[in-house]
Amino acid sequence: MKVLQTRRRPFLGLLSVLLLLLGAPVAGAKAADCDDVVDRRGYLNVLTLNLLFSEVALREERFQRISEFLREQAVAGDPVDLILLQEVVGGALVGTDNSADDLRDVLTAVTGEDYELRTAFEAGLPGVLATANAILSRCDIRFHFARFLPATSEAIELGDLSIPISRNIMMVRVKVPGFGRLNVYNTHLCAGDCTVSELGDQAEAALGFVNDVERFFSFFRPRAHLLGGDFNQDNFRGGPGPDPDTGLGRFGPELFVYDDITLGEDFEDAYAEALGLDLRDLCQDEAAADEHCTVGVSTFDGSNARRIDYVFVRNFGPAVEGQVIFNSEVEGGTGPSVSDHAGVLVRVNLPGFAVAATAAE
Repeated sequence: MKVLQTRRRPFLGLLSVLLLLLGAPVAGAKAADCDDVVDRRGYLNVLTLNLLFSEVALREERFQRISEFLREQAVAGDPVDLILLQEVVGGALVGTDNSADDLRDVLTAVTGEDYELRTAFEAGLPGVLATANAILSRCDIRFHFARFLPATSEAIELGDLSIPISRNIMMVRVKVPGFGRLNVYNTHLCAGDCTVSELGDQAEAALGFVNDVERFFSFFRPRAHLLGGDFNQDNFRGGPGPDPDTGLGRFGPELFVYDDITLGEDFEDAYAEALGLDLRDLCQDEAAADEHCTVGVSTFDGSNARRIDYVFVRNFGPAVEGQVIFNSEVEGGTGPSVSDHAGVLVRVNLPGFAVAATAAE
């Protein structure tokens, strides 16, 4: 995998990297096939999920739960096509070389679906403890690469050892039969001691990377692409609390990150669009989680409720369905906990294809 440096490179530099990677297969990788996306559906099912790198004891059980949900989707004729993973882990301290690879093996055994995997390690000590972003795809991945984001003061503390945390944004280019090629981006922005300013800097760098790549691939016309992951961005965190007159939450200082992505760069929040809800209706109560929250909805995490996991799309057709899954701490939630995050699953229509009411039609 080619890793681009944080400083934005000139167009010709990006061009040379892309030419190097075009059509370069991963050794031993089996090409996935998602013919049904266009032939039967006309839309993609996209899931983003933080895997909680530090929870090791129940990892196999958690992966089995994820796989059972995806099996049910596949049996219903509505398989999940793209899975964006954060906090993938590897190293001697956690008993695996790559937890995303472990999840893929379980998925294959339980669902019968073939997923291609690409991983972008970003932080830690290789061979000891390292974290990564990863993408699993039912569609054939043509190539992938990643770019590191601006550094912050984040660190993993292991006794007297402090391991700096670096972040990245990764991209895969997938081939959807009957539609064409599609760029998919996955990222995990800073948390913990990260300041609002540092969060904004990383979001800006991630958007810059997306725009650099899309300018190259969309030379003749804009093309559909999506950006998802754990943005560690909460529209209400740090705000003044509920409005005494309306009871609605009031936005905090992190809202500008969301606005930069949606208003500034014309991405659409696929989940919010699919539900047709105003932002103030989405996980706005700091004291109690609701069905829209993605953190604070599991037995693994005691933090306050908030919504920080997103799938953003640009140049797609309308998002027609969205749900937060694995949120067992919320009444009416779908499925048991698999992480300290719930997953966000959205159905987004490919441009030029009609909305499909159900997968069986």
